[in-house]
Amino acid sequence: MRIKQYSTLSGKPTMTDMYGGSGYVLKNLFPAGIEAPIAQPTENDASFSFGESLKLIEKKDGLPTFWLVAKAQTNVWVPAYILTANKAEVAFLKDKNTIPETMAFVYDDGNWKVWGVLIGGIGGTAVIDSHGIVMMDYREGTSPFALKGNAVVFDASIAKAKWDKPPVFDEGKRAFQLSPACLYYCVSEGDKPAFECIDLAALKLRK
Repeated sequence: MRIKQYSTLSGKPTMTDMYGGSGYVLKNLFPAGIEAPIAQPTENDASFSFGESLKLIEKKDGLPTFWLVAKAQTNVWVPAYILTANKAEVAFLKDKNTIPETMAFVYDDGNWKVWGVLIGGIGGTAVIDSHGIVMMDYREGTSPFALKGNAVVFDASIAKAKWDKPPVFDEGKRAFQLSPACLYYCVSEGDKPAFECIDLAALKLRK
């Protein structure tokens, strides 16, 4: 697991956004002071923590990608972007204190979509595990992913797309080149949003 904490929730989706997309709320993954509905856990739910090792059983094709993993006697499908097969990456994220509090996965299946984060929705900012929420518009110099501790992964299907406004950038507002081999970690939000680009192959920070 490359994320601080992740919980799967069973049953019916618990939130619907303004575009009609529905999703399960992630437990214990909300920014401070934000209230959002939390689904009731069932006996089929499973919780995971950063660095936890799981047994990979099956990979599901298509976007967004899911992997079937096993924890003890529980088998569960989880989004592939919150997992890594690289123990060195887990050690690097821990050493650099860049363990993602939340994660977002951006992909293109005919429409640009975000899996994992919704900014500025009805009722204010909320972090939810969406079932393909369309990425909302945002102002120049801001980012829909700028929640401190949030990490963004761009799928190859969208990394080379033309962006009118850079979605991730450094403290000097210099845009990062998007790559599916990188993790973009938000180090600052609010009036001065900024990200660090982590090269997952070389395990180093990119400028």
